[in-house]
Amino acid sequence: MDVEKGYSSSDAEDLKSEFLTQAFPVPDSDVTASPDIDKALTNPEEYIKYVRCEAARYPDVFYTPVGSQGDAEFTEVPDSKPLKPVSSSPDRITFCSVWFAEVVQEYQCLKRILLERTDKGSELKKVTPFEGSPLLSWIALRTRAELYRLLEEAVLHCTKKRWNVNVGRWIFALLVALEPPIDPDMCHLLRAIAKRCRKLKKDSNHAEEQSKSTTNFFDLCVHLVAKSFGQADLLEQ
Repeated sequence: MDVEKGYSSSDAEDLKSEFLTQAFPVPDSDVTASPDIDKALTNPEEYIKYVRCEAARYPDVFYTPVGSQGDAEFTEVPDSKPLKPVSSSPDRITFCSVWFAEVVQEYQCLKRILLERTDKGSELKKVTPFEGSPLLSWIALRTRAELYRLLEEAVLHCTKKRWNVNVGRWIFALLVALEPPIDPDMCHLLRAIAKRCRKLKKDSNHAEEQSKSTTNFFDLCVHLVAKSFGQADLLEQ
């Protein structure tokens, strides 16, 4: 019997089992150490480490004095209707568009921080496009003309012979990095990539060579180009 707490060891074990276990275990990290920004968007642990470091810069509690101009009126939203699962095709497309917009916002935020901390004369790690995963520090410093040339190269990689999992990662990184306005030439490249991804999916369905995640990316690419870059007619083809 635990005299201080008033319950036995078996009761203590039962109490521990009632608590929710951590679904995504992340090791403790030193919030004073600078996170690896290059890996923030590609490694979950590094991203959470980055969030922890940013959160450590703010006080634990924010408050507003009663009666100040910062007071806001809150309207209670009834929780009577459960959320519907994303089942229909239009709902899936809408979900992908919203999710992609959030990713772009995160990228722009990290890009601003990266540009502030990067010296113009500093040398970056050498990167070979479409070989290995793209680095945030490298993508963020590309000019518009360089992104255009990378899109041209991406079109050439969207073939059955040259496709690999890294090509999909680079295409997604380029879509995130593109900023408006999107000129007609760039639209042409985006449409070419989307159409080739659709053809790759069709070919993979017959051959059953691609993984499920790869075929899902083919669909995702078409949806993003259609909804996020104003090429909605691609969904009707």
